[in-house]
Amino acid sequence: MEVAFIFFYKRFHILIQPTYYLGLLLSPLFILIQVTYTIDFGYIWGSNWLDKYENQDSKKHAVAYIVCMILFYCLALSGIILLFIFYTDKEQCQLNILFISLHLVFCIFSSIISILPCVKNHNPASDVFQSSIISFLITFNLWSALNSYSQNQCRPRLISIATIYQFSLSIPNNIKFLPVGDPIYIVGIVLCLLTILYCLYRNDCKRYTRMVSENTNAAEVLATEEVQTDDEEVLIDTELQENNSTINHDFYVYLVLACGTIYVMMLMTNWSKPLSDNETFHYHNASYWVKIVSSWLCHLLYIWSCIAPTVLQNRYFY
Repeated sequence: MEVAFIFFYKRFHILIQPTYYLGLLLSPLFILIQVTYTIDFGYIWGSNWLDKYENQDSKKHAVAYIVCMILFYCLALSGIILLFIFYTDKEQCQLNILFISLHLVFCIFSSIISILPCVKNHNPASDVFQSSIISFLITFNLWSALNSYSQNQCRPRLISIATIYQFSLSIPNNIKFLPVGDPIYIVGIVLCLLTILYCLYRNDCKRYTRMVSENTNAAEVLATEEVQTDDEEVLIDTELQENNSTINHDFYVYLVLACGTIYVMMLMTNWSKPLSDNETFHYHNASYWVKIVSSWLCHLLYIWSCIAPTVLQNRYFY
C-alpha cells in the first residue's frame, strides 16, 4: 500500500505519466486474478455447503446456499437496474446502454451454461451459486468502468442520486459532493485486500499439499529402492522439485502483490489520466475501455471454468 502513495509525492511526479500506462496494463491483470480467485472461492464455498447437506443432511446449509445465491443475484440485478437508471439517461451515454445490456446477456448466458447437463456431468461443482457471485463482482467492475467515461453527463454524482426522487435535503451550499467514484474506491480497496489474503491462504494450502505429496512419493520410492546411490539421487531430485515449486509459488505471490499495488494506485486516482503538468487528473476513455474489455474477459474466464472439464476431459482441474 505504501508503494502506491509514493508516486503522489512531488519528487516522484516525473513517474506519474509512465506509471499511469503501467497501471492500465497491470490493473486489468489483477482484475482477472481477482475473478479467478473468486471463481475458486465460489466453487469451494458452494461444494462445501452442498456436501454438508448431502452427506450430513444439514438443511441449514441448504437454506444458506439458496439464500446466498438469491442475495448475490438480487445485488447483481439491482446494480444493473441502477446502472440503466443513472448511466444511460443522456444522449451522450448511448454506448453505456450497449455495454450494460451485453453484461446482462453475459450473466444470463453464464448462468445457463453452469447448469447444463453436459457441463455438470464433467464438472459437478458448476452451479448457479458461483454464477451469482461472479455476476455480482463483474457488475461492480462494470460500475467502475462506466464511472471512468470521459463524458461528465454520464457520471452521476451522489447528490444527483439522492435528489432524483425529489428528496428534501437540508445541505449547506459550501459542501461539495464527491463523485460516485469514492464508494467504488472503498469497495475496490476492500475487494483487493480480500483477494490478496485469499491468494496467500490458497498458496499456503497448495504448498502444504504439494510438500506432503512429494514427501510421500519420495518415501515410497526409497522404500522400494535397494541401491544407495539411487536413493541419494531420488532425494536430490525431490529437494530440487521442492525448491523450484517454492520459487514458483513465491514469484506468483509477489506478482499478485505488485499488480494489487498498481490496482490500488489506479483506484486512488479513480483511473484518471494525469495532465501534462502532473498536478491534475482527468477522466480518459482509455481506462474506460480497458475496464470494459476486462469485464468481458472475466465473463469468458468464468464460462471457460465451467466448460473446461467437458472440453478437456483428459485434464484434471480440481
